[in-house]
Amino acid sequence: MQENFDEACDKVLCITGATGYLAANFLNFDFLKLRKTYKKVYLLDRSLKFKRLCDEVKDSDRVTFSSLDISSDGNKIFEILETISNCDLDFIHFAYTENLNKEKELLASVKKLAEKQNIDMRLFFLSSAAVYGDQEETPIYESAKLEPVSNYGKFKLQLENFIIKEFDEYLILRLANPFGKEFFLKGAYAHFLNSLKQQMKEGKTQLEIAINADAPNQIIRDLVYIDDFSNTLFQLLNNDMPFKEILNISSAKASYLEDLAFMAFSELLKEEQKLEYSLSFRYNGFKTTDIKKSVLANDKLLNLLEKSLSV
Repeated sequence: MQENFDEACDKVLCITGATGYLAANFLNFDFLKLRKTYKKVYLLDRSLKFKRLCDEVKDSDRVTFSSLDISSDGNKIFEILETISNCDLDFIHFAYTENLNKEKELLASVKKLAEKQNIDMRLFFLSSAAVYGDQEETPIYESAKLEPVSNYGKFKLQLENFIIKEFDEYLILRLANPFGKEFFLKGAYAHFLNSLKQQMKEGKTQLEIAINADAPNQIIRDLVYIDDFSNTLFQLLNNDMPFKEILNISSAKASYLEDLAFMAFSELLKEEQKLEYSLSFRYNGFKTTDIKKSVLANDKLLNLLEKSLSV
């Protein structure tokens, strides 16, 4: 598909984990606007799941797809981006590999490439609310003491520290709990919906959700609709200010885990167009690594976006 771009634009976008849950939704969210900002878009993933991408992304002559397994070869980024130089590069690291050394190697390679080829690079890193662990007070601000309890949270924090030490321009985004859009499902919402569907297939009308808590309304989460996340990231990319920031991306609203289950239940009833189902909960007790309260303050994000709109 031939497209009209501002040829004077010298900005390039590169995304790792490009067909994963978050990145694919971001690309599909409003690619017609996104492509106007970037002369070239590089989409990197270990296993490219093209079915997750809309036709505008898949058919664009400005998009280059590349298979990149960070766990085996982070230096391959040189081969993929060797043709770009003298430009502005926004590099968004969505990928998560559980291999800290290899992810550090990838980011170090990108930095080295930028220095070698006169590229002005901004690094956007998708971190997580998991870096905060289980905090006593909510909402949780970016300045809170970081005490992750899960291996995922510990991994994200270690990569955050590496980025802060090594990069001049970065935006670390600590994302609350994303939800929505069935074929992009992930996390508790996906677990609840899949469990409910399975129970329906088994012919049950009294459906049950199991929650790791001692009693109702003990698990509090901050739920971010996935399109709201995509819109926020798009606005941040279109902010030309140099970044050296850590931002929460959140709704700053407390929702009980039961609320998320009811959302999945309501969505399923709407889809099935049936009314004879009911929902109940079973409580299994807390596990040692469970996070009871996770609601993130978003004041810093809102102030930054407000400033960018006023410029």
